[in-house]
Amino acid sequence: MGSDLTRRQVLGLVLSALYVGGTGCVSTPPTSGRPSQNTTVQSTSVDSPSPPTTIPPATVTSYRELSDEGQVLFEKLLAQGTIERPADTVPSTLSDAEYVQFERSIYVLTVEFIDQMLAEYTLHATPVSASAIDDDTERVDFAALSTEANAAFMDALDDGQHTVRGDTLPPQLVEHRYVRYEGTTYRLEIALFEIPVWRLSVEKAST
Repeated sequence: MGSDLTRRQVLGLVLSALYVGGTGCVSTPPTSGRPSQNTTVQSTSVDSPSPPTTIPPATVTSYRELSDEGQVLFEKLLAQGTIERPADTVPSTLSDAEYVQFERSIYVLTVEFIDQMLAEYTLHATPVSASAIDDDTERVDFAALSTEANAAFMDALDDGQHTVRGDTLPPQLVEHRYVRYEGTTYRLEIALFEIPVWRLSVEKAST
């Protein structure tokens, strides 16, 4: 029995010597393809291309649907690109349009307020009793008016009003409240209006 123990001890010493000497090898179990819990997996997403812009047919106005004034103004826009106009001179058929189809192309119409007002003066002449005038210095004879003031007064008298846009009235009609004409005294009434100015522009739509 003693010899058997000696053989086991010798065999154990030999195996230990082989392992310590590096002739032995320790194999590790193969890892599977699944990442461990501490592994971070990064994924890259590819954005799909944006679909082409579509224009709802209901928002497109045909060139033929524009008024005569709207067609003239639209053609000027095509030639110049941008135009500034008083708001009340732009036909609603054009200002209300989002897109305009002209020939085989569709154009985007932009209308914006440019924070600018246009002054408009309106002159009215109303007959009054001469006895109602307290200060005669406020009255001027028609014969003393300048040619420009004369024409403006007669325009107000004949047509009911005289309008000046983007300019001022003749100074004599502003400085006096009354005009005496052919034995009748007329009271001058001046009204000031401010008209917003719009900037219109067009460019071909990309569809």
